Amino acid sequence: MSFNYTEQLSYDARHRYKVKLDSVGLEKCPYKHPADVWIDDPKAWPRIEYADVYCYLVESHGPFSHATMKNYRSLEAHQQFQSGWVQTVYHQVTSKGFIIFSAAVKPSQRLNDAAHSPWVATDNTGQVVAAHCTCMAGLGESCSHVAAVLFKVEAAVRLGYTTQACTDVACQWNNRFVSNVEPAKIRNIKFYKEKAKDSIKKDSVKKRKWSHCTKDEEDAFISSLMETDKKPVGLSLFEGLPCHLFKRNPAMTPQRKLPAPLPAPLRSYYTQSTELQPQKFTDLHQITISKEEIVEIEKATEKQADSVVWHDQRAGRITASRVYDVLHTNQDNPAKSVLLSITNPNIAPINTASLKYGRDNESHVLEEYSRTCSHNDIKITHTGLRLDAERHWLGASADGLVECSCHGKGVIEIKCPYSARSMSREEYLKSEYCCLDANSNLKYGHRYYDQVQMQMRVYNVDYCTFIIKVGKELMINQVQYNDFYVHAVVSKLEKFWRANIICELVTRVVEIRKSKEDVKKMDGDTLFCYCQEPYNQNDDSPDNVMVGCDGAKCKYEWVHLRCIVPKRKTVPKGKWYCKGCKNA
Repeated sequence: MSFNYTEQLSYDARHRYKVKLDSVGLEKCPYKHPADVWIDDPKAWPRIEYADVYCYLVESHGPFSHATMKNYRSLEAHQQFQSGWVQTVYHQVTSKGFIIFSAAVKPSQRLNDAAHSPWVATDNTGQVVAAHCTCMAGLGESCSHVAAVLFKVEAAVRLGYTTQACTDVACQWNNRFVSNVEPAKIRNIKFYKEKAKDSIKKDSVKKRKWSHCTKDEEDAFISSLMETDKKPVGLSLFEGLPCHLFKRNPAMTPQRKLPAPLPAPLRSYYTQSTELQPQKFTDLHQITISKEEIVEIEKATEKQADSVVWHDQRAGRITASRVYDVLHTNQDNPAKSVLLSITNPNIAPINTASLKYGRDNESHVLEEYSRTCSHNDIKITHTGLRLDAERHWLGASADGLVECSCHGKGVIEIKCPYSARSMSREEYLKSEYCCLDANSNLKYGHRYYDQVQMQMRVYNVDYCTFIIKVGKELMINQVQYNDFYVHAVVSKLEKFWRANIICELVTRVVEIRKSKEDVKKMDGDTLFCYCQEPYNQNDDSPDNVMVGCDGAKCKYEWVHLRCIVPKRKTVPKGKWYCKGCKNA
């Protein structure tokens, strides 16, 4: 596999691939990992069962369906595994605790071609969360090569090789595959075993002939059966026999309601063909989402930012956290950043101190609130992306759902401002970053006010428990649903979505233009900074980190942190101007 696989992908495919890597805790592409990080030890594998394989392959948008999986042994993927095309399966554990499986899968037809390199990510319970392959269908996350690796791992678990006392047995089984196939002439290939040939040749064997009994003999036989103590249930297999000989009940097959397939992401409506674009516009206008699909999307996205499906289904939809931005941009000529934050959100990992502080503390805040709140019979559950029942382009991802006997159902939204980590309640209320008014209520018209109001609309509840972590204290504010305000906001959002978002989803005009501008600014022929050096895309060292100057006519545009006096270690917050623009 090419070391530069990621760099060879298209812009959109590379963007999606990086999101997938981050969701499972991979800092770089698995194809760039050295051989010594991969482990050959089936005993360390999680318990992946057929149900895990079935759910992943069916729910992912690929060639597998409920019908094909009923007869999975006839699938090409299963035959690839059985025929030995899947080579040794290696694994490693990521920083987020996910297990990454990797194996080479040789092409079953073109034997001289290079092997495909699928990898699969699971959690420690065996649930498959992501997959990828270097074949043409691999970007869709479910191809025959991914499925073949899953079938091999599932077989190892089912056969007990992952629990063997002696690791040699499991490793020997894991390394049993077809390493090389030598071509041969058809006349020299043995299609049948010798025993099969002998049985075909023995055509002189006489079949035993049976004669039908008479009616009297049949009646006598049935009478003798009726005199016995035990009922001859075996005769229930034959038609026409007296029903009083046995009690025949129809076999009941347990029926399990299968999950509805997820709707295609809105970004999939993009097309370069000007002839197809009008039809794509019409299709986006006419999309409908069923209640079953809304439920399945929410289930599939419970991990929210750690879920690739969450990012896929969220793109192209106005979510609660983006409402404020949409309301405060030019509706006829929206800012590029606002448009792209909806149609192509930057879902690459952002590890600033403030965001990391929020992510690390959110679960602790939720746990503390559930332990200390005074509600009766309280129940708090996690949730994923919920789509509006009437407008599929509207969505929300609350931090939790709450239900109690005293207030009913509501949503929970948690904020952990980094600036308030060392403040007292009084200090926070006086600070410029405070989102509460003098009565400790969420400010009307604040960014967070728009967010929680839209959450209540989408989740169809009457209140939101808004929690702010200030120092070691929790400030709790219960926000009531404002139906009049939300109705007016939704009307504006719908006009914006139809006038701007649909066009960008189909054509990606803004995204493509911005991508070209970025490449032009960052190519090797352009000189930046005081040092007048080109930008090196392959240099990930701290010395290559640059900050953009906010000066309108800056001659440097980008400046290395190492070239700033005094030298900086981090990118400055807010607007920043180079020394040339400061003095201008």
